[in-house]
Amino acid sequence: MALVINAESAAAEPFGANVMRQRLLTAERVRGSHVRLDRWMLGAGASVPLEVPAGHLAWFQMLEGEATFAHAGGEEQLTSAYVAFLPPRLHGALASRAGAALLYAEVPDAARFDPEFSRNLNAGVRSCIHTLP
Repeated sequence: MALVINAESAAAEPFGANVMRQRLLTAERVRGSHVRLDRWMLGAGASVPLEVPAGHLAWFQMLEGEATFAHAGGEEQLTSAYVAFLPPRLHGALASRAGAALLYAEVPDAARFDPEFSRNLNAGVRSCIHTLP
């Protein structure tokens, strides 16, 4: 069954300095969903911490604008051509000079879907950032 969520139907809430978040896919909205999906809107000069809890898997896809993604492995300059896959326990920050929008997805307790999950966590963050074709 398809689910259509109009961005205007999801209330935007403050989420960090000059950042708004819309909760698009939640357990409350879609019973049994194993993925949480948010739309983040970073205003000019915005900065927001990005932390993936232990046992979770996350990714984000830039939709518009430019942002900087700082993490233990370095700093990445991102445009709408980027998607980043984030391992558990990642600590970083997203910042934007002129503003940006992205989709952020998270799978809580990802190991329940992959028995090898814990063993496959050694990929570096740098190798998880890709440019879209």
